[in-house]
Amino acid sequence: MQRILSKRVLRDIRENLLRYLALFFLVALVMYMVVAIVGAAETIMQGTKESGRVHHREDGQFGVFVPLTEKETAQITEKGVTLQRDFSL
Repeated sequence: MQRILSKRVLRDIRENLLRYLALFFLVALVMYMVVAIVGAAETIMQGTKESGRVHHREDGQFGVFVPLTEKETAQITEKGVTLQRDFSL
């Protein structure tokens, strides 16, 4: 029984060699793409952090309709954020 299966498998591989090679190539290509995308994402994340430190990037700007209370201001500054009040009409 084992010998019959062995012959059948070899015959199947010979008959569909092109299909199996294409499948192997596609699997290898997808694996390469996944690894490349993960590597690129990691590089971009590290580069963004480094660029922010080197260029002293400011965190951002936000506006409120009602002035912040002292409690809200304290909560924000406890997280290491520096607030700069900019009043406008």
